[in-house]
Amino acid sequence: DPYLGLFEQVQSMSLTGPATINFSSCLYHPLQDRIYIIINSTPGSGIPSIQVYQTNGTYERRVLLPGFEDAEGFCLISAESNLFAIAEEGSVDRLTLINIQTNSTSANRASGTSYGIPLPAPKIFNKGLEGVVYDNVNDCFYLVQERDPMGVYRVTLEGSIATLDVLFDAERVFAGLATDLSDLTFDPFTGNLLILSDESGTLFECSFDGKIHSMIDIDAVQPEGVTLMPDGRTLIIVGEPNALRRLDMMAPVTRISEGSNVIVNLALSYPFEQAIDVSLISTDLTATVGLDYMLPTGLIRFAAGETATSAQVSILDDLEAQESTERFAISLSSTDTNLMYGPFLLQAIDIQGQALPLWVLSQYGNTSPPPGVQTTYKGDILNLRVLDSPVNSGAFTQWVCTGWIGTGSIPATGSGVETGDIVITNESSITWVWSTN
Repeated sequence: DPYLGLFEQVQSMSLTGPATINFSSCLYHPLQDRIYIIINSTPGSGIPSIQVYQTNGTYERRVLLPGFEDAEGFCLISAESNLFAIAEEGSVDRLTLINIQTNSTSANRASGTSYGIPLPAPKIFNKGLEGVVYDNVNDCFYLVQERDPMGVYRVTLEGSIATLDVLFDAERVFAGLATDLSDLTFDPFTGNLLILSDESGTLFECSFDGKIHSMIDIDAVQPEGVTLMPDGRTLIIVGEPNALRRLDMMAPVTRISEGSNVIVNLALSYPFEQAIDVSLISTDLTATVGLDYMLPTGLIRFAAGETATSAQVSILDDLEAQESTERFAISLSSTDTNLMYGPFLLQAIDIQGQALPLWVLSQYGNTSPPPGVQTTYKGDILNLRVLDSPVNSGAFTQWVCTGWIGTGSIPATGSGVETGDIVITNESSITWVWSTN
Protein backbone atom coordinates (compact mmCIF):
# COMPACT_ATOMS: atom_id res chain seq x y z
CA ASP A 1 0.00 0.00 0.00
CA PRO A 2 1.11 3.60 -0.47
CA TYR A 3 2.25 5.33 2.70
CA LEU A 4 -1.07 6.91 3.77
CA GLY A 5 -2.87 3.65 2.95
CA LEU A 6 -1.19 2.15 6.02
CA PHE A 7 -3.19 4.43 8.35
CA GLU A 8 -6.50 3.24 9.77
CA GLN A 9 -8.97 5.14 11.96
CA VAL A 10 -8.89 3.67 15.45
CA GLN A 11 -10.70 6.34 17.47
CA SER A 12 -13.50 8.84 16.92
CA MET A 13 -14.53 11.36 19.58
CA SER A 14 -16.92 14.27 20.00
CA LEU A 15 -15.08 16.77 22.20
CA THR A 16 -16.58 18.95 24.92
CA GLY A 17 -15.36 22.33 26.19
CA PRO A 18 -16.31 26.01 26.17
CA ALA A 19 -16.39 25.96 22.36
CA THR A 20 -17.58 23.01 20.31
CA ILE A 21 -17.51 24.71 16.89
CA ASN A 22 -14.95 26.55 14.77
CA PHE A 23 -12.16 24.00 15.30
CA SER A 24 -9.43 25.09 12.86
CA SER A 25 -6.11 23.38 13.59
CA CYS A 26 -4.39 21.16 16.11
CA LEU A 27 -0.99 20.11 17.44
CA TYR A 28 0.49 17.64 19.89
CA HIS A 29 2.73 18.83 22.74
CA PRO A 30 5.12 15.93 23.49
CA LEU A 31 6.37 17.16 26.88
CA GLN A 32 2.85 17.73 28.18
CA ASP A 33 1.27 14.78 26.32
CA ARG A 34 -1.59 17.10 25.38
CA ILE A 35 -3.51 17.98 22.23
CA TYR A 36 -3.98 21.70 21.53
CA ILE A 37 -6.86 22.81 19.29
CA ILE A 38 -7.19 26.37 18.01
CA ILE A 39 -10.66 27.91 17.72
CA ASN A 40 -10.69 30.59 15.00
CA SER A 41 -13.54 32.52 16.62
CA THR A 42 -14.90 31.72 20.08
CA PRO A 43 -18.72 31.83 20.11
CA GLY A 44 -20.01 34.83 22.04
CA SER A 45 -16.81 36.89 22.10
CA GLY A 46 -15.47 36.34 18.59
CA ILE A 47 -11.94 36.12 20.07
CA PRO A 48 -9.85 33.17 18.90
CA SER A 49 -8.84 30.70 21.60
CA ILE A 50 -6.99 27.47 22.29
CA GLN A 51 -8.52 24.47 24.04
CA VAL A 52 -6.22 21.88 25.61
CA TYR A 53 -7.18 18.21 25.85
CA GLN A 54 -5.74 15.02 27.22
CA THR A 55 -5.12 12.40 24.56
CA ASN A 56 -8.26 10.55 25.71
CA GLY A 57 -10.36 13.60 24.80
CA THR A 58 -10.80 15.04 28.31
CA TYR A 59 -10.99 18.84 28.25
CA GLU A 60 -8.51 20.62 30.55
CA ARG A 61 -8.22 24.38 29.96
CA ARG A 62 -8.70 27.31 27.60
CA VAL A 63 -6.33 30.08 26.50
CA LEU A 64 -7.91 33.21 25.02
CA LEU A 65 -6.05 34.90 22.14
CA PRO A 66 -6.93 38.64 22.19
CA GLY A 67 -5.46 40.65 19.34
CA PHE A 68 -5.66 37.74 16.89
CA GLU A 69 -8.08 37.82 13.98
CA ASP A 70 -9.43 34.60 12.45
CA ALA A 71 -6.61 32.37 13.72
CA GLU A 72 -6.55 29.36 11.40
CA GLY A 73 -3.11 27.69 11.54
CA PHE A 74 -1.24 26.52 14.61
CA CYS A 75 2.04 24.70 15.21
CA LEU A 76 4.65 24.05 17.89
CA ILE A 77 8.14 25.44 17.37
CA SER A 78 9.80 24.46 20.68
CA ALA A 79 8.26 22.18 23.29
CA GLU A 80 10.95 23.12 25.84
CA SER A 81 10.18 26.85 25.70
CA ASN A 82 6.48 26.49 24.79
CA LEU A 83 6.97 28.57 21.66
CA PHE A 84 4.13 28.37 19.13
CA ALA A 85 3.30 29.88 15.74
CA ILE A 86 -0.21 31.07 14.84
CA ALA A 87 -1.31 31.89 11.28
CA GLU A 88 -4.19 34.30 10.60
CA GLU A 89 -6.26 34.83 7.46
CA GLY A 90 -8.33 37.83 8.54
CA SER A 91 -7.84 41.28 7.07
CA VAL A 92 -4.08 40.57 7.07
CA ASP A 93 -2.29 37.28 6.40
CA ARG A 94 0.05 37.10 9.34
CA LEU A 95 2.30 34.66 11.23
CA THR A 96 2.92 35.27 14.94
CA LEU A 97 5.49 33.56 17.16
CA ILE A 98 4.29 33.52 20.76
CA ASN A 99 5.06 31.81 24.08
CA ILE A 100 2.11 30.14 25.79
CA GLN A 101 2.96 28.65 29.19
CA THR A 102 1.16 25.76 30.88
CA ASN A 103 -0.59 28.12 33.32
CA SER A 104 -1.56 30.74 30.71
CA THR A 105 -5.23 31.69 30.44
CA SER A 106 -4.61 34.42 27.86
CA ALA A 107 -1.93 35.15 25.25
CA ASN A 108 -2.21 38.55 23.58
CA ARG A 109 -0.82 38.85 20.07
CA ALA A 110 1.07 41.97 21.20
CA SER A 111 3.25 39.76 23.45
CA GLY A 112 4.52 37.83 20.43
CA THR A 113 6.44 38.68 17.27
CA SER A 114 4.31 39.08 14.14
CA TYR A 115 5.28 38.85 10.49
CA GLY A 116 3.19 39.86 7.50
CA ILE A 117 3.13 37.04 4.94
CA PRO A 118 3.35 38.33 1.35
CA LEU A 119 1.02 35.98 -0.52
CA PRO A 120 1.63 35.91 -4.30
CA ALA A 121 -1.99 36.71 -5.24
CA PRO A 122 -3.98 39.78 -4.15
CA LYS A 123 -5.59 39.49 -0.72
CA ILE A 124 -9.15 38.10 -0.60
CA PHE A 125 -10.75 38.24 2.85
CA ASN A 126 -11.19 34.84 4.52
CA LYS A 127 -9.37 33.01 1.72
CA GLY A 128 -5.83 33.31 3.00
CA LEU A 129 -3.55 31.32 5.29
CA GLU A 130 -5.15 28.15 6.65
CA GLY A 131 -2.36 25.98 8.03
CA VAL A 132 1.24 26.17 9.22
CA VAL A 133 3.85 23.64 10.34
CA TYR A 134 7.47 24.12 11.45
CA ASP A 135 10.45 22.21 10.05
CA ASN A 136 13.05 22.35 12.83
CA VAL A 137 15.81 20.77 10.73
CA ASN A 138 15.64 23.45 8.03
CA ASP A 139 14.36 26.20 10.37
CA CYS A 140 11.45 27.17 8.14
CA PHE A 141 7.67 27.04 8.01
CA TYR A 142 5.37 25.43 5.46
CA LEU A 143 1.99 27.07 4.96
CA VAL A 144 -1.13 26.49 2.89
CA GLN A 145 -3.49 29.07 1.42
CA GLU A 146 -7.14 28.03 1.43
CA ARG A 147 -8.24 28.96 -2.10
CA ASP A 148 -8.48 31.54 -4.91
CA PRO A 149 -5.80 30.40 -5.46
CA MET A 150 -4.83 27.36 -3.40
CA GLY A 151 -1.19 27.64 -2.40
CA VAL A 152 1.62 25.70 -0.71
CA TYR A 153 4.53 27.83 0.50
CA ARG A 154 7.84 27.80 2.38
CA VAL A 155 8.46 30.78 4.67
CA THR A 156 11.77 31.72 6.28
CA LEU A 157 12.16 34.44 8.92
CA GLU A 158 15.17 36.71 9.21
CA GLY A 159 15.07 39.71 11.47
CA SER A 160 11.67 41.31 10.93
CA ILE A 161 11.30 40.00 7.37
CA ALA A 162 9.33 36.94 6.21
CA THR A 163 10.42 35.54 2.84
CA LEU A 164 7.94 33.37 0.95
CA ASP A 165 8.71 30.79 -1.73
CA VAL A 166 6.06 28.91 -3.73
CA LEU A 167 6.79 25.19 -3.39
CA PHE A 168 4.60 24.11 -6.31
CA ASP A 169 1.53 25.09 -8.33
CA ALA A 170 -1.21 23.85 -6.00
CA GLU A 171 -4.02 24.72 -8.40
CA ARG A 172 -2.48 22.43 -11.03
CA VAL A 173 -1.48 19.64 -8.63
CA PHE A 174 -4.88 19.38 -6.92
CA ALA A 175 -7.04 20.07 -10.00
CA GLY A 176 -9.97 17.64 -9.94
CA LEU A 177 -8.96 16.37 -6.50
CA ALA A 178 -9.51 19.29 -4.13
CA THR A 179 -11.05 22.76 -4.22
CA ASP A 180 -9.57 24.00 -0.94
CA LEU A 181 -6.67 23.36 1.48
CA SER A 182 -7.38 23.51 5.20
CA ASP A 183 -4.18 22.44 7.01
CA LEU A 184 -0.90 20.57 6.71
CA THR A 185 1.74 18.75 8.73
CA PHE A 186 5.30 17.73 7.93
CA ASP A 187 6.57 14.14 8.11
CA PRO A 188 10.31 14.21 8.91
CA PHE A 189 10.58 10.47 8.27
CA THR A 190 9.60 10.71 4.60
CA GLY A 191 10.44 14.38 4.08
CA ASN A 192 6.96 14.94 2.62
CA LEU A 193 4.04 17.18 3.45
CA LEU A 194 0.63 15.82 4.48
CA ILE A 195 -1.96 18.30 3.20
CA LEU A 196 -5.61 18.25 4.27
CA SER A 197 -8.58 19.37 2.16
CA ASP A 198 -11.81 20.08 4.03
CA GLU A 199 -14.15 20.19 1.03
CA SER A 200 -12.86 16.98 -0.55
CA GLY A 201 -12.41 15.22 2.82
CA THR A 202 -8.98 13.98 1.70
CA LEU A 203 -5.46 13.90 3.11
CA PHE A 204 -2.66 14.05 0.51
CA GLU A 205 0.99 13.06 0.82
CA CYS A 206 3.01 15.45 -1.37
CA SER A 207 6.71 15.98 -1.98
CA PHE A 208 8.09 19.49 -2.38
CA ASP A 209 7.94 19.22 -6.18
CA GLY A 210 4.15 18.75 -6.02
CA LYS A 211 4.07 15.01 -6.71
CA ILE A 212 1.19 13.30 -4.91
CA HIS A 213 2.52 10.01 -3.53
CA SER A 214 -0.60 8.80 -1.73
CA MET A 215 -3.98 9.96 -0.43
CA ILE A 216 -6.76 8.75 1.88
CA ASP A 217 -10.35 9.76 2.52
CA ILE A 218 -11.05 11.15 5.99
CA ASP A 219 -14.22 9.98 7.76
CA ALA A 220 -15.31 13.38 9.09
CA VAL A 221 -17.97 15.90 8.08
CA GLN A 222 -15.57 18.86 7.84
CA PRO A 223 -11.92 18.00 8.60
CA GLU A 224 -10.04 21.22 9.36
CA GLY A 225 -6.80 20.39 11.18
CA VAL A 226 -4.14 17.67 11.09
CA THR A 227 -0.99 16.88 13.05
CA LEU A 228 1.45 13.96 13.07
CA MET A 229 2.65 12.59 16.40
CA PRO A 230 6.46 12.62 16.91
CA ASP A 231 6.71 8.84 16.47
CA GLY A 232 5.22 9.19 12.97
CA ARG A 233 2.72 6.42 13.70
CA THR A 234 -0.36 8.45 14.69
CA LEU A 235 -2.32 11.17 12.90
CA ILE A 236 -4.74 13.43 14.79
CA ILE A 237 -7.44 15.15 12.70
CA VAL A 238 -9.95 17.65 14.10
CA GLY A 239 -12.96 19.17 12.42
CA GLU A 240 -16.43 20.58 12.64
CA PRO A 241 -18.43 20.66 14.67
CA ASN A 242 -16.33 19.12 17.52
CA ALA A 243 -14.80 16.00 16.00
CA LEU A 244 -11.46 14.36 16.70
CA ARG A 245 -10.22 11.38 14.73
CA ARG A 246 -7.14 9.29 15.53
CA LEU A 247 -5.53 7.26 12.76
CA ASP A 248 -2.76 4.75 13.52
CA MET A 249 -0.27 3.28 11.10
CA MET A 250 -0.71 -0.46 10.71
CA ALA A 251 2.34 -2.51 9.80
CA PRO A 252 2.31 -4.03 6.30
CA VAL A 253 2.05 -7.80 6.50
CA THR A 254 4.13 -10.31 4.55
CA ARG A 255 2.93 -13.93 4.48
CA ILE A 256 5.49 -16.69 3.95
CA SER A 257 5.87 -20.46 4.38
CA GLU A 258 8.16 -22.29 6.77
CA GLY A 259 11.62 -23.17 5.51
CA SER A 260 11.93 -20.03 3.37
CA ASN A 261 13.45 -16.55 3.67
CA VAL A 262 12.05 -13.02 3.84
CA ILE A 263 13.99 -10.22 2.14
CA VAL A 264 13.42 -7.01 4.10
CA ASN A 265 14.05 -3.87 2.07
CA LEU A 266 15.46 -0.96 4.09
CA ALA A 267 15.61 2.67 3.06
CA LEU A 268 17.03 5.99 4.23
CA SER A 269 15.20 9.21 3.41
CA TYR A 270 18.49 10.96 2.62
CA PRO A 271 22.03 9.81 1.71
CA PHE A 272 24.80 10.29 4.29
CA GLU A 273 28.43 11.13 3.58
CA GLN A 274 29.52 8.37 5.95
CA ALA A 275 28.50 4.73 6.28
CA ILE A 276 25.47 4.07 8.52
CA ASP A 277 25.08 0.83 10.51
CA VAL A 278 21.72 -0.50 11.68
CA SER A 279 20.39 -3.77 13.03
CA LEU A 280 17.03 -5.54 12.91
CA ILE A 281 15.06 -6.08 16.09
CA SER A 282 11.92 -8.16 16.44
CA THR A 283 8.81 -8.33 18.57
CA ASP A 284 7.35 -11.79 19.14
CA LEU A 285 3.57 -11.84 18.80
CA THR A 286 2.66 -15.51 18.36
CA ALA A 287 5.96 -16.60 16.78
CA THR A 288 9.17 -17.09 18.80
CA VAL A 289 12.62 -15.98 17.73
CA GLY A 290 15.04 -18.92 17.61
CA LEU A 291 12.23 -21.46 17.27
CA ASP A 292 10.18 -20.07 14.37
CA TYR A 293 12.57 -17.57 12.74
CA MET A 294 16.10 -16.18 12.90
CA LEU A 295 17.22 -12.58 12.46
CA PRO A 296 20.46 -11.73 10.65
CA THR A 297 23.47 -11.51 12.96
CA GLY A 298 25.68 -8.45 13.06
CA LEU A 299 25.09 -5.01 11.64
CA ILE A 300 23.49 -4.06 8.32
CA ARG A 301 25.42 -1.31 6.56
CA PHE A 302 24.32 1.52 4.31
CA ALA A 303 27.46 2.51 2.41
CA ALA A 304 28.30 6.22 2.15
CA GLY A 305 25.81 7.84 -0.24
CA GLU A 306 23.60 4.74 -0.30
CA THR A 307 19.88 5.01 0.55
CA ALA A 308 18.73 1.42 0.02
CA THR A 309 19.86 -2.00 1.19
CA SER A 310 18.23 -5.24 2.34
CA ALA A 311 18.46 -7.94 4.98
CA GLN A 312 17.35 -11.57 5.13
CA VAL A 313 15.18 -13.13 7.83
CA SER A 314 15.14 -16.93 7.90
CA ILE A 315 11.88 -18.75 8.59
CA LEU A 316 12.56 -22.07 10.32
CA ASP A 317 10.77 -25.35 9.59
CA ASP A 318 9.77 -26.75 12.96
CA LEU A 319 8.00 -29.76 11.41
CA GLU A 320 4.74 -29.14 13.30
CA ALA A 321 2.17 -30.08 10.65
CA GLN A 322 -0.95 -28.92 12.50
CA GLU A 323 0.12 -25.51 13.83
CA SER A 324 -1.64 -22.20 13.25
CA THR A 325 -0.31 -19.12 11.49
CA GLU A 326 2.26 -17.32 13.67
CA ARG A 327 3.24 -13.64 13.57
CA PHE A 328 6.19 -11.46 14.54
CA ALA A 329 7.14 -7.85 13.75
CA ILE A 330 10.49 -6.34 12.80
CA SER A 331 11.90 -2.82 12.94
CA LEU A 332 15.27 -1.06 13.01
CA SER A 333 17.66 -0.18 15.79
CA SER A 334 20.83 1.91 15.78
CA THR A 335 23.05 3.90 18.10
CA ASP A 336 23.67 6.50 15.37
CA THR A 337 22.21 9.79 16.59
CA ASN A 338 21.92 11.11 13.00
CA LEU A 339 19.08 8.74 12.21
CA MET A 340 15.34 9.15 12.66
CA TYR A 341 13.52 5.89 12.11
CA GLY A 342 10.34 6.03 10.12
CA PRO A 343 7.65 3.52 11.11
CA PHE A 344 7.31 2.63 7.42
CA LEU A 345 10.33 0.39 8.14
CA LEU A 346 8.23 -1.69 10.53
CA GLN A 347 6.86 -4.89 9.01
CA ALA A 348 4.77 -7.78 10.30
CA ILE A 349 5.49 -11.30 9.05
CA ASP A 350 3.00 -14.16 9.14
CA ILE A 351 4.41 -17.67 9.05
CA GLN A 352 1.71 -19.64 7.31
CA GLY A 353 0.12 -22.44 9.28
CA GLN A 354 -1.37 -25.69 7.96
CA ALA A 355 -3.05 -25.20 4.55
CA LEU A 356 -6.79 -25.93 4.72
CA PRO A 357 -9.30 -25.92 1.83
CA LEU A 358 -12.44 -23.78 2.01
CA TRP A 359 -15.31 -24.61 -0.37
CA VAL A 360 -17.52 -21.64 -1.27
CA LEU A 361 -20.80 -22.29 -3.11
CA SER A 362 -23.30 -19.66 -4.26
CA GLN A 363 -25.90 -19.93 -7.02
CA TYR A 364 -26.27 -16.15 -7.40
CA GLY A 365 -24.35 -12.94 -6.79
CA ASN A 366 -20.72 -12.22 -6.02
CA THR A 367 -19.13 -13.44 -2.81
CA SER A 368 -15.96 -12.87 -0.82
CA PRO A 369 -14.10 -15.21 -1.02
CA PRO A 370 -15.42 -16.02 -4.52
CA PRO A 371 -17.09 -19.36 -5.30
CA GLY A 372 -14.73 -22.31 -5.68
CA VAL A 373 -12.08 -24.02 -3.58
CA GLN A 374 -9.99 -21.46 -1.72
CA THR A 375 -6.74 -22.09 0.15
CA THR A 376 -6.77 -20.85 3.73
CA TYR A 377 -4.35 -21.42 6.59
CA LYS A 378 -4.97 -22.61 10.11
CA GLY A 379 -5.48 -19.57 12.31
CA ASP A 380 -6.70 -17.30 9.52
CA ILE A 381 -9.53 -14.95 10.51
CA LEU A 382 -12.09 -14.56 7.72
CA ASN A 383 -15.30 -12.60 7.32
CA LEU A 384 -17.29 -14.30 4.53
CA ARG A 385 -19.78 -12.08 2.68
CA VAL A 386 -22.25 -11.83 -0.19
CA LEU A 387 -21.39 -8.62 -2.04
CA ASP A 388 -24.62 -8.02 -3.95
CA SER A 389 -28.04 -9.03 -2.69
CA PRO A 390 -30.73 -8.87 -3.99
CA VAL A 391 -29.94 -10.02 -7.54
CA ASN A 392 -32.38 -9.55 -10.43
CA SER A 393 -33.06 -12.60 -12.62
CA GLY A 394 -35.15 -11.70 -15.61
CA ALA A 395 -37.82 -9.04 -15.69
CA PHE A 396 -39.93 -10.25 -12.74
CA THR A 397 -37.69 -12.36 -10.44
CA GLN A 398 -35.39 -11.13 -7.69
CA TRP A 399 -33.19 -13.41 -5.56
CA VAL A 400 -32.27 -12.46 -1.98
CA CYS A 401 -29.55 -14.08 0.14
CA THR A 402 -31.17 -15.22 3.39
CA GLY A 403 -28.19 -16.88 5.07
CA TRP A 404 -25.84 -19.83 4.79
CA ILE A 405 -25.18 -23.46 5.64
CA GLY A 406 -21.68 -24.24 6.89
CA THR A 407 -19.37 -27.10 7.84
CA GLY A 408 -16.03 -27.27 9.65
CA SER A 409 -15.10 -23.88 11.08
CA ILE A 410 -18.21 -22.21 9.59
CA PRO A 411 -21.31 -22.25 11.87
CA ALA A 412 -23.83 -24.84 10.67
CA THR A 413 -26.46 -22.18 9.88
CA GLY A 414 -26.72 -18.42 9.91
CA SER A 415 -28.83 -15.55 8.57
CA GLY A 416 -27.90 -12.49 6.59
CA VAL A 417 -25.16 -11.79 4.05
CA GLU A 418 -22.14 -11.76 6.35
CA THR A 419 -20.71 -14.32 8.77
CA GLY A 420 -18.62 -12.01 10.93
CA ASP A 421 -15.06 -12.95 11.88
CA ILE A 422 -14.42 -16.71 11.89
CA VAL A 423 -11.17 -18.43 12.89
CA ILE A 424 -10.26 -21.22 10.46
CA THR A 425 -9.20 -24.36 12.33
CA ASN A 426 -10.04 -27.18 9.89
CA GLU A 427 -11.39 -27.92 6.42
CA SER A 428 -14.59 -25.92 5.92
CA SER A 429 -17.36 -25.06 3.50
CA ILE A 430 -20.08 -22.47 3.13
CA THR A 431 -23.19 -22.62 0.92
CA TRP A 432 -25.02 -19.32 0.54
CA VAL A 433 -28.81 -19.77 0.57
CA TRP A 434 -31.04 -17.71 -1.75
CA SER A 435 -34.79 -17.32 -2.07
CA THR A 436 -37.05 -15.35 -4.39
CA ASN A 437 -38.31 -11.99 -3.21
